Amino acid sequence: MDASGRGFEVGKITMYCPFCGSGINPETTFCSSCGKNITFLRDVQKPSTSQGGIKEEGALESFRNFRISKEKERQLSFKKKKEPLKENLVKISVGLMRLKDGVLSPMRGMTLPLSLKPSSDAKELQNAALQKLKAFNKNLPPGPHFLVYPDGTKIVNIPGTNTPFSVKDYKEAVGKAYQRITVYICTVEDFMTCSQEATTDSEESDSEVIIMSSKQVSQAEAATAEHDYAAHPPPGALDKALETIKELEARLEKMDLVAVGMKEQLIADMFKVSISTVSRVTITWANYLFIVFSSINMWISREKVKASMPQRFVKRSPNVRVILDCTEVALEGASSLTLQSETFSAYKNRTTLKGLIRVAPNGLVTFISQLYTGCISDKEITKISGILPLLEPGDEVMADKGFLIQDLLDEVGAKLTMPPFRHPAAGTGH
Repeated sequence: MDASGRGFEVGKITMYCPFCGSGINPETTFCSSCGKNITFLRDVQKPSTSQGGIKEEGALESFRNFRISKEKERQLSFKKKKEPLKENLVKISVGLMRLKDGVLSPMRGMTLPLSLKPSSDAKELQNAALQKLKAFNKNLPPGPHFLVYPDGTKIVNIPGTNTPFSVKDYKEAVGKAYQRITVYICTVEDFMTCSQEATTDSEESDSEVIIMSSKQVSQAEAATAEHDYAAHPPPGALDKALETIKELEARLEKMDLVAVGMKEQLIADMFKVSISTVSRVTITWANYLFIVFSSINMWISREKVKASMPQRFVKRSPNVRVILDCTEVALEGASSLTLQSETFSAYKNRTTLKGLIRVAPNGLVTFISQLYTGCISDKEITKISGILPLLEPGDEVMADKGFLIQDLLDEVGAKLTMPPFRHPAAGTGH
């Protein structure tokens, strides 16, 4: 209020508190409603003292600036929109390998840290490694170059798989931290020279224990691919397999200790050959025997099954054609959580590999499947094993309660039967 009792006006505009909005008298120091200091509004009554008739900034302009500054503060308090996540770089080590005494060996003082994306493939890693090594050593051997693992093998796929190489996949496969991974660069000339010397050494120094060349194995694989052995085994296939066994026994006369689990290093020392020769002999013959024996049709006809069926089966389950069961092999725990979950067996309560065994009623093992991860169910392994197309209408398949395969057998007109379970107090009866 002014002295005449009217409401206080400035320029015919009623004044309000900029904090709470209540009507105020700017002559006072504090707002009567909110108690805020409003002395900055008093300059509205001051006449202009500037030259040219330009008025000084009044209360309204001050309030406008005040609101603008508060709005800026308010905007700053909001969280900014998240930017797309960038792939973090990881750090591995790269080194240089040179040919020394016929072997690729890492060069001292040439191992350097390298930062790159986990998704980098072999080509990207090789380019980055070469750039890093060239920047460090101006006398780097001229190319072309190969990217190799610590054992000197060329990097193309993840070891033991057909998966193309990437830094992330390799890290999961070896179970190491990125900082502990080291790869190497070597010249193509050194790599090829090392490979040729290794081949010459294996062909000359250990020739007396080499059993079969890779060419012979390839021929056997090609022969297997050309014929459907299961449906039409070639004449003399079994005789050929028996001859192969006799040859194997003769050639492995000095190497039979492999079968009893003796370490390869000890066998190599005993017979004065390299460890690689021991491994090559064992693996070569194992692969060859797999090719030969897998070509023989072991599925027994219904008539032969009944002719050789034990009396216990004749009395209780005369139509049983085959008995199915699974076996599991203990496996070391993988460092990858994904691999652990895939290989974990709830039945064994640990990580395993699982295979299906097919047995005739007379006890003859007629089939052993390849191994699958321990988490696979009995039903799934039966489905993919290839037994269903072999069954005929009226056949019975004996399996334990874990094989929930009746719906699969219905498709081929077969029946699932379970063996009688022995009471805990009873004897085995065998």
